[in-house]
Amino acid sequence: MLCTIITSIFIAFFAYALLAYIRRKITKPDYKGQTVWITGASSGIGEYLAYEFNRCGAYVILSARNTTELKRVKDNCPNP
Repeated sequence: MLCTIITSIFIAFFAYALLAYIRRKITKPDYKGQTVWITGASSGIGEYLAYEFNRCGAYVILSARNTTELKRVKDNCPNP
């Protein structure tokens, strides 16, 4: 009896976690028209965030110490 209850709770928790994961993967956040300022955008996580926010339609303000790399990131952003 106790084993059945524990198994049912586990299955319910697993189903909830799976549905939450699928919902996060399917839905995209809407940043269209929003302004995002990214510091350290010339490499690493900042560069990735610049591309992702730009792809999601946000106005992206980039800043970094390395202006050469910053220009490269700006030129690689798909939406000007």
